[in-house]
Amino acid sequence: MWRLVLPLLLVFSSNAATQTLTLAAASSYRPILEAVVTDFKEANDISVRIVYGSSGKLASQIQAGAPFDIYFSANKRFMELLQDKGLVRDVTLDGYGQLGLWAAAPQATALSVDNLQHTQQRIAIAQPRHAPYGQAAMQWLQSNDLNLAEQLVYAENVAQAAQMVFSGAAKFGLVALSVIPLDARTAKQLVILPAVDNSLLQHRHGIVSATSEASVARQFSDYFQQPKFDEIKQQYGLTTDSGSDKR
Repeated sequence: MWRLVLPLLLVFSSNAATQTLTLAAASSYRPILEAVVTDFKEANDISVRIVYGSSGKLASQIQAGAPFDIYFSANKRFMELLQDKGLVRDVTLDGYGQLGLWAAAPQATALSVDNLQHTQQRIAIAQPRHAPYGQAAMQWLQSNDLNLAEQLVYAENVAQAAQMVFSGAAKFGLVALSVIPLDARTAKQLVILPAVDNSLLQHRHGIVSATSEASVARQFSDYFQQPKFDEIKQQYGLTTDSGSDKR
């Protein structure tokens, strides 16, 4: 009997020893985090779970006590809100996101802002109330005197906005460069838009103060900042250029 019980106890102990890290991340981080997490898990016996959403909604969940270990935000305002309340610490700047005008189907000529001037087609953006890329899209439209309220359709986050374009529910999207497939970035599909205020898309991550995995959270944060990931961050739209953000 004891020979049967002992192996079971050993298996249970081994599983219990495996630590799990839970990340709360803005949707614009998805391709970057997936690459880093895959690499991290190969080097460490640590399980990583990622919850994606809009920066604002994730911040609200942290305020409500959601059991996250690290928060990745696409907007410094949401991060500062949590910092001011003592809910996150050890915050690091990851870079500045880029907004693009994107069409899943190649246009007849190079895509440009002119495509939006008189369009009656739907344009997908993330919900500005809680999504930084939605806020940036609205600011860009206003700065270019484009009144397209009737054409706009709203998604919960920027990844869902891109999915609306990909599925044909909208012809155009004002979305994060990071959520646009690498093979769908031709001149007839994408134009990267100049930032009106890059502080809106200042990507940061910080350790949630209430984490029960503080040492592992610090380990992952340090791992995420390694120079070997700089290329993939740039490939998916995170730039070190602060643009118009002079603060």
